[in-house]
Parts: sequence; C-alpha cells; structure tokens
Amino acid sequence: MDSFIVPGDEEFLYAFGVELASADVDGDVRAVRIPVGEGEVLEFSYDLPGRSVRIRALRGGSAIADLFYEGVSKIMIRSGRASTGIEVDLADDSYRQSIIIQVYPVLGITGRRLLS
Repeated sequence: MDSFIVPGDEEFLYAFGVELASADVDGDVRAVRIPVGEGEVLEFSYDLPGRSVRIRALRGGSAIADLFYEGVSKIMIRSGRASTGIEVDLADDSYRQSIIIQVYPVLGITGRRLLS
C-alpha cells in the first residue's frame, strides 16, 4: 500500500485556528470543524487506515456539499496571500485527481481529474 501523507495537527491550528481532533476511539479518524463565514462551516475528516476523506460544507446547518473519497495519497494545507485551503490528492494507475477546498476568504470546492 502506498503512503498516506497528512499535515500535522499544528498545521490545521496555524492555518484555520481550530484543532484537529480524534473522531473515533482508536484515533484513526481525524476531524476538524472550521467556521468559514456567516452561517457557513466546513467539516473535514480523514481516516488514516482507510485512506479516505469526507468533506462537508454546511450553510445554515444544512449540507450544501457532502463528498467522500477513498484512495487518498496526500492531504496538504495551502496558504497564500489570497487564500487558504486544503488540497486532497488521489491517484491510481489510470488517473490523478485533486480536490481543492478553499476555506478563506470564501468557501469553495473545486476538483480536477486527469488521465495518467
């Protein structure tokens, strides 16, 4: 099995001002809830042994996006002058895929899938 690269807890705290926490008894699932804007929240979690992520965007308490992906190879925090977010990379023998979650200044989720 390929490695699953994830940012350290301190990277989430530094970028978003919230702590990553265990979401299960074994500590294999890590989760964070990030207030984004007025009434908007990003819920992001990943499962280390399962190499999966769940991305939920909420507005006014209702889900506007609920995405789940397996086969994740890397999670990165991206921070620049104009925006801060999370990038999730997936790949296998036939494709490469990236999901970009812009957290600040406004919540947005985009993705691209390319043939290898």
